[in-house]
Formats: sequence, structure tokens, C-alpha cells
Amino acid sequence: MKRLSLLLFVMLAVLFMSSFAFAGQYDLGGATLRLVGHNIDNEFEGPVDEEHVAEIEALFNVDIEFVTAHWDHGEVTEDLESSVLAGEGNSIYKVDTIQSYQYAAEGFFYPLDHFSYEKGVLDKLIDAPEIFRFDGQKYFFNVEPENVYSLYHDEYAAPNMSLIAWNKTKFEEQGLPNLYDLYEAGEWTWDTFLDVAIDATQDTTGDGEIDQWGFSGYARWEGDRERAIKWILTNDAEIIREVDGNLELVLNEPEAIEAMEFLQRKVDEGVVAPMQWEGGHDHLINGKSLMLNFRPWTLGAINDNMEDDFGIVPFPKGPNADQHVAPKPPMHIWSWAIPATTDHDPEALMALIRELYKDSTEYVPLEELADKFWAGASMLVRDRESVDNMVYGLENISIPKFVSPTTMGEDIFNMGHDFMGDLLSLERSPGALVDEYYDVIQTHLDEM
Repeated sequence: MKRLSLLLFVMLAVLFMSSFAFAGQYDLGGATLRLVGHNIDNEFEGPVDEEHVAEIEALFNVDIEFVTAHWDHGEVTEDLESSVLAGEGNSIYKVDTIQSYQYAAEGFFYPLDHFSYEKGVLDKLIDAPEIFRFDGQKYFFNVEPENVYSLYHDEYAAPNMSLIAWNKTKFEEQGLPNLYDLYEAGEWTWDTFLDVAIDATQDTTGDGEIDQWGFSGYARWEGDRERAIKWILTNDAEIIREVDGNLELVLNEPEAIEAMEFLQRKVDEGVVAPMQWEGGHDHLINGKSLMLNFRPWTLGAINDNMEDDFGIVPFPKGPNADQHVAPKPPMHIWSWAIPATTDHDPEALMALIRELYKDSTEYVPLEELADKFWAGASMLVRDRESVDNMVYGLENISIPKFVSPTTMGEDIFNMGHDFMGDLLSLERSPGALVDEYYDVIQTHLDEM
């Protein structure tokens, strides 16, 4: 495991050594520029933010108009479609990257490969260049910029990723192995995870009913599909792959089948706690489950309400994986895209977004930002190993490209619930189920 002090210095030094191109060299001619995005009106509120926006407007000679549109209601894409089809060029869009490849395929976005762009903080941290590309071209930039901006405001922010929290107190009381020891020894694998989960699943009251489970998922509303995708990613497997501009369903490859067989093993062993609307972290807090698939923004609730001690490790790795990953749910990876009909220099627009979100040490010195990040993270966990492992997760996020309702189609994507329901019923093998669903899903991908 990487040591905290060395990792802190090396990681953040690499992140912030690069600086922006000087914004003053760009002149947008006094135009009104619409920034359209999900909940964008919440990002720049109050006198300090308003003053900053005014400074950016002066630097770029532009009038910025923030346009809030709800992504889930289709308002962002409706604005994009109407603007581009009308030939308008005064907007840029914060989009859900994973759900926007179809618009790139249909020519709505400006290709950006020929323009200079220094990676932003989270661009470097996540370092997943394939997320920004479709069919050999780059269309998206500046991933999840609001997280950088929140660091400037002394708030803890982390990209959307999944890790495992575990009840250290009950593990020790019940003679279960220390997960830090397993992880550091290279033994934190699917098989070890399942062995631990089986031992942790118990009837602690002697009434013949299980009241403590080995593991719980994040939340009921996340759905079986998303939970399954995470485990597929931990075996270095894919769901959909781009080949020469075409999308291919690859759930029938051995690594993906192996992951779905592991899911069936978990269900068959009865180690997964029943889900509830409020969230799986309640199970961990209340001692109903001893391990939890969680996302970082639930740490506040866990730390504030959990009497037992807890720790954090990455997801266990499957037999096909060379390293541990922090799986990211397959939706809502925000980035920016420029319409193909833009009236402005794309390089200027990219520079504007980076300056607007203060994604530079020009705004926050390296040591100051480091202090803010570590102060925020350390307040939400109980030990140094947890912070180390959260940083490891940030550096090893795994993202399922193309898996979204926009790319696959609403009906096909939602069919995932039926597919997973059939899979978790244990009535059929993963191979048989993939064969049953394969043609209809692949046909839709071909039509897209």
C-alpha cells in the first residue's frame, strides 16, 4: 500500500505542475455565451462567485449566461438538438459523457483533437482518455469540473466511485480476518471476499433467522444492473466495446461470464443483506451487514452515526484482473462538449471552462489545495489506511464505457433489470441468459 505522505506529495505535485494557457489571449468579441447544464445554477452563487464570474467575463470579453436544464428530463439534450439543428453557435454543454456518444456519432459535437488543451485536475486524476473519445475523435473535456471548484470552497469532493467499507470492531470481535492485512498481502480476491462474507453471515440471536449479513449493496434504487456492472469491472471485463466505430456487446466473453457466475455464487450463499430504499450504508451503521459497497458521499452519514470502528479497502479483484479498481456507476460522468455549430474558437471555450472552475494553482497554491483535500477526507474516516485506499481508488477508477440508456436505448437498457432478475434467480446460467438477450441488444447497437 502506498504511504500517505509520499503519495500526497507526488500525486498532487504531478496534478498541479501544469498551468493554464493565459486566458487573456482569447477574445470572444463581447458575445453572449450560454453554459447549459444539469443544476448549473447551483455552482456559482453568492458575492464571491459572482465577482469571479465577472472577472472571467472581462478576461474573455464575453457575457456568460448560465442555463439550468435537467438531464434526466431530457432538457439538456433537447436544448442541444434544437440549437444545433437551428445552426446556432452561442452555447456549450455540460453533458453526461457516457450518455452522449450517440450525439457524437450523429455529428452534434465539435471534434477537439486539433486544439491545445492542458488536462484539468480530475482529468489527470481519473486519466481515462478513452472516455472522451468516440470513433477515433475527442469530443469531451474537463471531466466533473464542479468537484474541483468545491475543493476551492473548502469542501471535500471526490469523483463518483465505489469502494468497500467494513466493520473493524465486529470483525475483530468475531475473529474475522483484518481486510487491511489481506489487501496488503495480495489476498483480497473474490474468493477471499466470499469466504469472509460467508463467515460474517450469522444468526447472532439464536432464533433461527439470519440477522447479520456479510455484505450489502449501495441502495435499492441503484438497481441490480449497476451492482452487477461493478463486479464485471473488477474482473477486467467489458460490457460493450467499440470496434472500428461500431459497438459490440461482449457480455459473452469469458471474463464477463465469470463475473456473472460469481454474482450467482454470492446470491446462492445468502451473504447479501436485503436492500432498502434508504441505502445500504444503514445496514453497515446498524450492524446488519459487516461489509458495504459505498460511494464517498455517504461517508459523512457513516462516520457521524456508526458507533463501531470502520475501515475502507478497494473492491476485491477477480481472477482475470491484475489490479484492484474502484468501479464507477455507468451514468453521470459530467464533462463539457462544444456544439458542431459553434461560433467561437473551441480552444478559447476550453480555456474559459478551466478558468471559470478555477482548475489551476493560479487560484489555489499546491500546498493549500493539498491541505484542503486531506483535511476534508481525514474528517470522514477513522484511520490512515482508509485515506490511502481512497486515494488509490481515485487513481484507479474503472468506468463502463457505452453502458447507458442513450447509447443502448431506454428499452434495452431497462431490460437489464429483467436480465439481472433472471440471473439472480439462479434458474439459468449466465451463458444461457446472454445467448437469450444477445441478438436484441446487438441489433439495437447496430441500428444506433
